[in-house]
Amino acid sequence: MYYPAINRLDGGGEVPESEWSGVVRIADGESSGSGVLSRSGLHILTAAHVVDDFDPSDTKVYFPG
Repeated sequence: MYYPAINRLDGGGEVPESEWSGVVRIADGESSGSGVLSRSGLHILTAAHVVDDFDPSDTKVYFPG
């Protein structure tokens, strides 16, 4: 099983697996929505309307922690 290394947004280092839920915020600078990280850690599942008008070059994914 692959578990990605997730780093804290506040610069506090790596977040242990037990401290993150897999819920992410997806934003493109103008709007944002939520998604969930797949168990493999390689994909994010979200509703199509969340990313429908996103510019891929400006899209960022945030892991709360």
